[in-house]
Amino acid sequence: MKPASNEKVAAMSQLAGGVGHELGNILLRIMGKIELAQMEEDTAKSKNYLESAMAACERMTLLIRNLQSFGRVAVHPQKQDLMPVIHKALRLLEGDASKYKGKMILQGPKAAVCHFDEQPFLQVINNLTLNGLQSMPKGGELKITVTDQDPKWIWVTIQDQGVGMDDALKAQSFEWGFTTRGARGAGLGLPIARDILNEHQAQFELVSQAGQGTTVKIGVPR
Repeated sequence: MKPASNEKVAAMSQLAGGVGHELGNILLRIMGKIELAQMEEDTAKSKNYLESAMAACERMTLLIRNLQSFGRVAVHPQKQDLMPVIHKALRLLEGDASKYKGKMILQGPKAAVCHFDEQPFLQVINNLTLNGLQSMPKGGELKITVTDQDPKWIWVTIQDQGVGMDDALKAQSFEWGFTTRGARGAGLGLPIARDILNEHQAQFELVSQAGQGTTVKIGVPR
């Protein structure tokens, strides 16, 4: 058996550490919400705590799907409305938005029908939006804009007010396991989003400048 290269071992170590950190944070969030629900006598408030715990469980499911997607992606697109998927992705990230002091703003039509596979595309929106939130250490606005004026594509633009990236960092950002967050990051978000979008034959553009934030533009086939 061929021994793994030092670079590959380092990448897998970084990946394991980052995933462990993320899973640990989510588990703490779930446990905290369940404990609050157990102590709460008001049924409505208890239900809200449990719903938050369930949302955190779904976030964990997406992180595990990221791991399962490592090196392999298979999608089965079908014609459906993209807007409910985006709404769900943002709902699952409400806890992260609060943590990073980010304000998520969604603008778009009531419906945006195109061809995509729901669960993998939920991963894409989740990964790219979470990247945007994490890039704003002092908080800020993260805008998600959906437009349906193009006869061939539904366009989704995700724009943050974060630290941005220079050209060298931008090139590295698509490498498996690469992260600027040290032990707190898994380095899966962008590579998996890119691979899923490639399987959808979707358009994908990333524009970023150091100190001026990042804009990601996705074109989903109608």
